[in-house]
Amino acid sequence: MPLLETIGSASSRGTGMFGDTSFPFDISGIRTSNLQLALGPGGSSYKPSQPNDWLDISGNNNHFKVVPASYKIDSNTQAPYFDFRGSHGMAKTASGIDVPGWTDTTPATMISFTRMLTPTPVNWRTIARTTENGGLTTGTATRHHVIIQNNGTMMGMYNNNNALTGGSSVGFLETGYNVTSIPGYGTSTWAMYIYRYQDSNSLYYNFSYNDTPGTIRASINNRSALFMKGPMSIGGYHGGGTAPDLTNPATGDQFWGDISSFFLWNARLSDQECLDVFNKYKGFYGL
Repeated sequence: MPLLETIGSASSRGTGMFGDTSFPFDISGIRTSNLQLALGPGGSSYKPSQPNDWLDISGNNNHFKVVPASYKIDSNTQAPYFDFRGSHGMAKTASGIDVPGWTDTTPATMISFTRMLTPTPVNWRTIARTTENGGLTTGTATRHHVIIQNNGTMMGMYNNNNALTGGSSVGFLETGYNVTSIPGYGTSTWAMYIYRYQDSNSLYYNFSYNDTPGTIRASINNRSALFMKGPMSIGGYHGGGTAPDLTNPATGDQFWGDISSFFLWNARLSDQECLDVFNKYKGFYGL
């Protein structure tokens, strides 16, 4: 049952799988320069019968695959989203490789409207992860761009390979920020998570949320936290398996929770540009 009607090159309109509610989604009014990836809410960029299930409307065709059963409708806001809590896998690039667009020190901004998985105890929670590094050689750095501590609630990132960063920290790099402080944590409330990497002050990893991008809630001032590569999986860790498991969205680990939309720029957005994203979409999520 096709759900997608393309309107130009940067917008789409669909019908919810569980009703006739139209959920339009487009990227007008937000920064589109350097936008490498724009995955909209499921109801407006999703065809369950197509191989590229979660369509990138940035114009770069960085489509992702999902398990059809992961598609849900929020009972309160009617916003479509994908359930990446463990039973329905995660999203993986249709290409089977990382989203392109980065060199070793290219800035990045990652924004998602999401709800984090909150059981106790809980495994690591990963929202974005690159492919395997293939060895300790230049250009093959592997990382979980954002990860929550195993059996804990501390936010950070995980550097699997420091061959190129020149730092000494390999493994979990903690920010000291407890994710239970995020508004709506552990409830049905949506929040917009903002992650920015590489700035002029060498704050390599910054976290903000919702309409307060100017307030940095968490930071890692460590070269080991460089962004370096785009993700291959969103909503979890692909598991490090070999094909077809590596590219099968049904298999994985370290599940994140619910994700409705996901944006990625190979630039560091200003506070105002982040606020533009919040103001554009906040109504979809009751914010």
